Amino acid sequence: MLRNGLRTVFSLDNAVMSRLPASSVNVESAWSVVRARLRMQPSSLRPVPLPKIAAYALDSRHRPVLPINGKMPVIDPTVYIATNATVSGNVQIATGSAVWYGSIVRGDNNSISIGTESHIQDRSVVSSVKSTDSGLPGSVSIGNNVVVGYGSVLTGCRIDDNCHIGSCCRILEGAHMETNSSLASGSVVEQGKTIPAGEVVLLQHRDA
Repeated sequence: MLRNGLRTVFSLDNAVMSRLPASSVNVESAWSVVRARLRMQPSSLRPVPLPKIAAYALDSRHRPVLPINGKMPVIDPTVYIATNATVSGNVQIATGSAVWYGSIVRGDNNSISIGTESHIQDRSVVSSVKSTDSGLPGSVSIGNNVVVGYGSVLTGCRIDDNCHIGSCCRILEGAHMETNSSLASGSVVEQGKTIPAGEVVLLQHRDA
């Protein structure tokens, strides 16, 4: 039964069930008897709501893949896009990669490319920007076998193959992580900075 747009399951107590005739074979006739008994005993009706995730699955109209400015993402069939993630605009994602729950990959002002077997973990944001006056590129390039940690923000940067980005990192326009480099959780890579190949670094934001 649907009530206020949510599906509800009803359970019956023993008193009502005991009043069902033993010969009730037809399901519809059995339920007509139940409804009659319930009108007599409204206290025996106990609503049990389904889990919220079930209601969300029934009612959600979220679209994980969307066009922007007439450009639709190009995504390999093997890529996993979580149900509440968003991939939009000028985006290319290669074989075996994944965009996890709550993440956004938005190619509105420039292109974004993600290589094979790379993972954008939960609640991360990857966004392109227009090219800056200083000549820094606004596109985003993420190579193969890259992990972008939970809650990180990448803007107009370049990440080479086999890099690991810790949780809650911020990588700004024009920054470059070379192959096999790693970024500790909470790091901030400022505009135009390069992380050398094979380095494991922690970068704190410098106060103005």
